[in-house]
Amino acid sequence: MAATCLAVLATTCLAVLWCIWDPVKEALLGCLGTSVTDIVSPLRERAVEGITSRTVLWGNRIQRLPSSTPSMVGREQLLSDIQGLLKGDKKGIIGLYGVGGVGKTTLLKEINNQLLESRDNPFDVVVWVTVSKDTAVFKIQEDIGVRLGFSRAGEGRSRQLPTDEHDRRLALHEALFGKKFLLLLDDMWEAVDLESVGVPHPSNGAKIVLTTRSRDVCVEMEADEKVKVDCLNETGSWELFCSKVGDAVDLNKDPVIRLLAESVVRKCGGVPLALITVGRAMSVETSIREWEKAVLSLSQSPKGIRGMEKHVLSVLKFSFDRLVDESTKQCLLYCSLFPEDHIIHVDKLIELWVGEGFLDSDSGNHTSLYEARTKGESIIKTLKNACLLEDGGYTSVRLHDLV
Repeated sequence: MAATCLAVLATTCLAVLWCIWDPVKEALLGCLGTSVTDIVSPLRERAVEGITSRTVLWGNRIQRLPSSTPSMVGREQLLSDIQGLLKGDKKGIIGLYGVGGVGKTTLLKEINNQLLESRDNPFDVVVWVTVSKDTAVFKIQEDIGVRLGFSRAGEGRSRQLPTDEHDRRLALHEALFGKKFLLLLDDMWEAVDLESVGVPHPSNGAKIVLTTRSRDVCVEMEADEKVKVDCLNETGSWELFCSKVGDAVDLNKDPVIRLLAESVVRKCGGVPLALITVGRAMSVETSIREWEKAVLSLSQSPKGIRGMEKHVLSVLKFSFDRLVDESTKQCLLYCSLFPEDHIIHVDKLIELWVGEGFLDSDSGNHTSLYEARTKGESIIKTLKNACLLEDGGYTSVRLHDLV
């Protein structure tokens, strides 16, 4: 009975307080010259802003990337292997390396575009960044940020990427942390400190895939899997070349042109960029004479082929220019004195380099045979990691056909 009375009394008191609170509340707000809406709306907006600042406003999880090569000729198995690595949990960072023009970027674009078409895409977001040479951390942060829904500095829209480097890093890290992201870093020339960018170490199924011309970059980026993108084999090279020559030239009609075309393909060394460039240049040539000239040009001066200097030789020259020092460049140039496809024994090559003085100390003084050999082995490793020299078998190397 007492409990019931207390309950009734409490209910009555609350009802009275509720009745008198409304006019009192309005009177107080009237004195302040505002309304409930004026106070509540900003608070609600701030609450929403606080929530969205911790949420990635991605829109589309993935964006289609244009590709000049619609099909992955000769790359089907490699593409399948990489897709398998993306599905597993053990490999967080995957490095793809190979000589310039071998098709690393095309492969990365195909990975991106196939995920777009896949019904079981496991990633929350896929981010593409072209790193290239001398790219600043800010530019990488900005490209990632824009993909995550931030606006670029100075655009004047809401949710701008912070201008302070530390704040940018924190904003990106907060947006990506705990998410199943796929970060595609194309054309890396040197290692990038992902922590300084704001990219968390991939976990929870997140992945990072990078492309580079140097295996050393894969090592410095602590790639869990290092995949060499080799040149195409003879069958793949011929198939890609024929697809670019097109139907205007029937390579099977004239046996002489067929033999010359096969020679042209061999001169391209299995490099897709060279095969595509030369194939397009020869797509209108139906005379034996023009095909003979193409073989001669590729043997003596590839610049004679339309598009070769701009699209292919410039790529190889850039790799050459990025070598660490003059000694390494001289050693590579010396290898070009050997006949095409010649297998060069490492011991003999180092002896020849010593005789030319390429392995002398920086001061110009002669070094001991042990020091010279150590330096020579280091240079060979550098050239192989840059994909300018290839393994020729046991303790031997060979210069790439196109180089």
